[in-house]
Amino acid sequence: MFTCPVKNSLSEEFCEQLACIEGIISQYQDCHIVLCGDFNVDFCRVWPHTDMLNEFCIKLDLCASTRHAKNDIDYTYNFAMKRFNSLDHFIMSSVLFDSAVDDVRVQHDVENLSDHDPIIIRFSLSSNIFTATNKICQEKVAWHKCTDADFIAYCNTLSTLLKDVHLPVDAIQCRNRLCVNNEHVTCIHKYAKDLTEARLMAAESALPKTTFSQSKRKPGWNEFLRPAHEKSLFWHNIWSTAGRPKTGILADIMRRTGSV
Repeated sequence: MFTCPVKNSLSEEFCEQLACIEGIISQYQDCHIVLCGDFNVDFCRVWPHTDMLNEFCIKLDLCASTRHAKNDIDYTYNFAMKRFNSLDHFIMSSVLFDSAVDDVRVQHDVENLSDHDPIIIRFSLSSNIFTATNKICQEKVAWHKCTDADFIAYCNTLSTLLKDVHLPVDAIQCRNRLCVNNEHVTCIHKYAKDLTEARLMAAESALPKTTFSQSKRKPGWNEFLRPAHEKSLFWHNIWSTAGRPKTGILADIMRRTGSV
């Protein structure tokens, strides 16, 4: 499956982007194709870009998710809750469109600070090549936690470990730039490896490590914005319960509380 995000502005640029995508698709003729992104095209709107995208889909045997029977998207973009359009789409191979789409929906999230809402598509595909594994956390040095005492301990530990590293004097003092002495090469490689291992062991012993966190905190809100956040959530819930009206008092309150 090949995915490609799309963004356009002027008609000439849009044509160039579609031509570029067509060239990429031509290299993967044995693959299912899924294009996704902000196309800046509402298929319900009479617009030159709409015609261009329609012709592009027909030529490459592609179908837009907005035309699928299981599409449940009312809008993906709003301008101050006054203008609503579906500008974001999944465009896919006709075989996927006809036999694999389970549902297409939009997520209107009160905490989404963008004027575009994310769209989600779910496919049913028979495949045994995908596997899922639990996230593996690898410890690393937490440099932001290091103190002067940590660095001193690191230096002391490293000094102790370096005393056990053999210094290949003959190989280091060799001045022959065309030296082919295998013993010199072997000694230099071992010396470099021993130095690296000594530094890693010293860091492991003396410096603080990162820890695995399962925190699900969302960025963008703190104690200064929490009251506005709670107010926004309150009016968003009322607005959703009322059927998400696009005009009227509730829509005006939504705009004022900045919850869209």
